[in-house]
Amino acid sequence: MTADLLARSVESLLSGVTVYKGTVPKSPSYPYVLLTTNFPRVVERAQSQQVQARELRARATVVGESVQSVRIIAQKVDDAFEGARVVVPGWVTGVLTCRPNDMDIEPDLDVTFANGLNPVYLPLEYVLTASRTG
Repeated sequence: MTADLLARSVESLLSGVTVYKGTVPKSPSYPYVLLTTNFPRVVERAQSQQVQARELRARATVVGESVQSVRIIAQKVDDAFEGARVVVPGWVTGVLTCRPNDMDIEPDLDVTFANGLNPVYLPLEYVLTASRTG
């Protein structure tokens, strides 16, 4: 339960935009953010092999009808996530930091609107390092 609580705490930082967690419905409301998190994986161990730190990744894929709408929502995501610190019982957490990915805003060629245009998207990835207490 505590790993789920850690992930949900990070996910709850994002508000004021349409967010889909894990999957997108067949007819989404644009613009939106597809938010996914991993199970916090071990990134540091003591010599005794005891886990010292875990890393939670949050991927926020911003999808919109235009490059401008993606930029506006991406800024909201970055404002909510970059440097944020969540308080989670059972965990000592660091701050969320953006992991550069050098991705440009790209068209989603698998989806075509009625007007023949494609939505565009930008994946952003954030990392939180945390240690369990007790």
